Amino acid sequence: MQSVMFMSVLLLVLVALALGMLAVLALSRRSAADWRTIVRENVDHVADRAQHSSVSDLERESLEDALGLNPSAESAYFDPTTLPGYDRLEAVTVRIHRAGMELRSRA
Repeated sequence: MQSVMFMSVLLLVLVALALGMLAVLALSRRSAADWRTIVRENVDHVADRAQHSSVSDLERESLEDALGLNPSAESAYFDPTTLPGYDRLEAVTVRIHRAGMELRSRA
């Protein structure tokens, strides 16, 4: 019973610390007044969209039709060699690997 109580108190402390860290990071990036303005603008934007949209804007569509909109025979995975800077990253990785192997061979 004591371990359950200890774990629950520990969990509450950790959650409080995490929320405190998020608040400190958010307030160090922008002031509270800036965050208030951002939240108000976003709430107003969502409220405007909710007022202007209606159920008639929505359309029902089957899964087959939705999948047929953008048919692609390609894999969902991408080729990392197509990313910008891949060659530089690969070169750095090779250098780090070689340096690690040299350190291991010396030890």
